[in-house]
Amino acid sequence: MIVARPTNIDPRSAVAKRQDELAAGGDWSGFEETIFLGQEDADRLLDYRQSLAMVLGGTAMDQTMALGGIKNQPFRWRDRIFRIVKCEYVSGQSIVEIAPHDDELIEVLKNKIASDRFHTLTYYQGFGFICLPEDYQKYQDA
Repeated sequence: MIVARPTNIDPRSAVAKRQDELAAGGDWSGFEETIFLGQEDADRLLDYRQSLAMVLGGTAMDQTMALGGIKNQPFRWRDRIFRIVKCEYVSGQSIVEIAPHDDELIEVLKNKIASDRFHTLTYYQGFGFICLPEDYQKYQDA
């Protein structure tokens, strides 16, 4: 029978130890940081979820299933939250309005609608937000 003996050897490198000490003191400069959502937008998502809970009642899953349309839900793109006001395909052109205004996102959405066979916008419905399908995994891993 082999018995493992505890060791007093710290497996971390000297750099890792130093970074851990700095982090314990509140200095996170030695770590990579990726911001997926600012505090203000995160608060908007939470407020949206809470207002749904009051209106709909029931479990979180019931609330998520009842969210419905694209115009009512926060749209998450990059590190910001938007609201899609108008998203249509009329007379051979994509028409998109969002709040707050962002030219780059409008162009992305217009191109997606124009290139879709049925001229629709495919999106992923998450818990309390929607996003582009290619962004879904990024938010799952966050």
